[in-house]
Amino acid sequence: MTTRRDTKKFVLMQDCQSVSLLIHDFPQVKGAEETEGSFNRTLSLSIMGLVRIEGGSRESKYRAIHLDKNMQYRQFIEGDDKAVVTVKIVKCRMCNVQDQVTEWNRGQKDAKPI
Repeated sequence: MTTRRDTKKFVLMQDCQSVSLLIHDFPQVKGAEETEGSFNRTLSLSIMGLVRIEGGSRESKYRAIHLDKNMQYRQFIEGDDKAVVTVKIVKCRMCNVQDQVTEWNRGQKDAKPI
């Protein structure tokens, strides 16, 4: 992903490489039928990882991929004032609409219910 270099978020990522990301999937927003069954596919992911501010060829590579997938947002991706950051995922917790939590850790083959 990319972020502006003149933000508090960027400064904090430089100081502390441990980050958390929260991703929530709303299948009904994507045009799925709004039935009770569509909410059964809803997941929330809490991802913990280590951020890396990319440079050189890795920065160019990831910026190009990001831009290719998000052409309509090029103003947020291109420019020397935009940093390319990647996250090495260390741990993930997944929760479904029934509040069933599954945890995955790096190096673990399968996710385990908790």
